[in-house]
Amino acid sequence: MIPGAPAAAAAASTIAISTPAVGLPVAVGAARGGAGARRLAPLVARLRERAASGTGQYMAAIGVRTAARAGWSLALPALLPVAVYGRYSVLIALSVVVVQFATLGAPQAIIREAGRTLPVLGLVMHALLLGVVGAVGASLLSPSGGRDATLVLAANVAAGVVLGLLGARAKARLAFGTVLRAESVCGGVLLASTLGLLLSVPHAGSWSASAAVAVECVAAGAAVAWYLAERRTRMTAGELTARGTAALLPSVYGVGGLAMLDVAVLRRVEIYFLEHSPSGLTGVAVVSVALQLSNMLLLPAAAMLDAWQPRLAVAFRGDPGAFAEALRSRARRFGAAWVGLVVASMVLPTLAVSLVLRKYDPWCWTIVGVVLARSVCGGAGLCSSVLYAVGLQRWLVVPCVGGACVAVVANAWLTPRLGLPGAVGAHLLTQATVAGTTLVAYAYAARRHPALALWSRRTA
Repeated sequence: MIPGAPAAAAAASTIAISTPAVGLPVAVGAARGGAGARRLAPLVARLRERAASGTGQYMAAIGVRTAARAGWSLALPALLPVAVYGRYSVLIALSVVVVQFATLGAPQAIIREAGRTLPVLGLVMHALLLGVVGAVGASLLSPSGGRDATLVLAANVAAGVVLGLLGARAKARLAFGTVLRAESVCGGVLLASTLGLLLSVPHAGSWSASAAVAVECVAAGAAVAWYLAERRTRMTAGELTARGTAALLPSVYGVGGLAMLDVAVLRRVEIYFLEHSPSGLTGVAVVSVALQLSNMLLLPAAAMLDAWQPRLAVAFRGDPGAFAEALRSRARRFGAAWVGLVVASMVLPTLAVSLVLRKYDPWCWTIVGVVLARSVCGGAGLCSSVLYAVGLQRWLVVPCVGGACVAVVANAWLTPRLGLPGAVGAHLLTQATVAGTTLVAYAYAARRHPALALWSRRTA
């Protein structure tokens, strides 16, 4: 309740008695206003509570990231030549894949062990070692390589590895306010870079793909520095050790294998085939624009799932009844967000291509189709996120492996022959396969573990 509301209502009643009839409407209006304020008070209190909660702060962090990424992701394809943006997309795709190869399942392990002290230094050293190997291998295999590209790729991978692990550690500690501030620092760098790119429009063609990737490397490095500087996420003595790292590696590699299939094959395999197809870097650029727009739209829903994972992991270890109740409540909220996401996917990409990315107008419906399909299939993300949080990711082996096989076979068959249309068809087939098999796998997991049921079973 709003402080002072009862006093305001009492004052309105006193005025109504002591004033002439001409003042009666004013007094009645004041009384009604006080009653309205009392009725709205619980809603206002709930909104304030959610804004101050971990989920609210993390959603705000994702809002900052989405806004900064939106400006940067729209400015690059709008101002850079298509071929340069294509090379940039290849380097970013390689960075994401190598970062995932380096971190494997370490972020999920950190979140799943929320509330416990882990050898974070050992996990970081292990990931950086794998990152060096992966960056060198990726730069040698990619035709878009070169000395500058190799250096910026290695730097971006190192920054991404450390940022991913420190971000997971902050979420496991429920330090969502720190995540918000770190994302704000990262977003500030991207925003400043976007403004610099817009101010240098006459010379935007002189930007190289390596320079664009270097900007993202600097932004990630700024966020890493913030995590290390803040008191709540500062490394403790128990975390500054490699002792105990080996005990976590089976979980890291087990989850990492599935995550690698997701990132390297299920999401980006089209880019590798497109680079050598008749569509070339133009096809890579078109698919990358679609994936960028899709990722921006998916960020809020993904943020909800990320923010819920630590609490769900702790609840599953403790009280299955409380876990089941919390899961069903969150499933209803995610369902509402997913409906909004699907509707937005039919409108926002069209506006973005028509108003900002006009050079991609010939491929407008291709981009909209990819974004809409990914949003529809993204509804299965709730199921996979819950299974990762509670340590039952083994149920995702069939969806990941099956989807990877479909992705490779479909792209090998369609993309070299048809170019961009073949890559889009293969991508849509892969997304539908993964989403469908994930829902089936989750249903079977819920039979074994009734607490995972997304709705209550009522008996007559």
